Amino acid sequence: MSDSIFLDGNSVFLRKLSLDDVTVRYERWLNDRAVTEYLEVGSFPNTISDIQSFVADTNKNSNMLFLGIFLKENDEHVGNIKLGPIDWVHRRAELGIMVGEESARGVGVGKESIDLVLRHAFSRLNLHRVSLGVIADHIGAIRCYEKVGFVREGLYRESFFKDGEMLDTVRMAILASDYPI
Repeated sequence: MSDSIFLDGNSVFLRKLSLDDVTVRYERWLNDRAVTEYLEVGSFPNTISDIQSFVADTNKNSNMLFLGIFLKENDEHVGNIKLGPIDWVHRRAELGIMVGEESARGVGVGKESIDLVLRHAFSRLNLHRVSLGVIADHIGAIRCYEKVGFVREGLYRESFFKDGEMLDTVRMAILASDYPI
């Protein structure tokens, strides 16, 4: 197991990404339609150089918590999770997650990673609110977010372009008072 663990769960740990984590596999995720179907990334090709620049820039940003998701059983990098941008005055942030490895989808990796980040956001960063947007037809993700405690707050009509059509985005949020620490 890595000695640079930042947040530790039962089956996953989260840590800051290094440039060594930017592999051909990571590049494949960002260019794989099955992975990026519901993400803003993926509309343009991504290269290892692009991803290295993104990781380096994001790691320098004090208003962003960007972590790799790793399986404890084998230290395998299976995705990323981000909290940010963080608004320190209003104590809020946006959450985003990508589980890139197909074998890690639908088995609780995403939920556990979100739980770890929310616990950190509310107990250590003193945030009050974490929100996100999810494509309305991404039922599995919506269910996952609801299991963690997010509630639907609204609908952004025709706000996401996918496969030649405009789709609705569901806005969801969770407050510190809604989350058991």
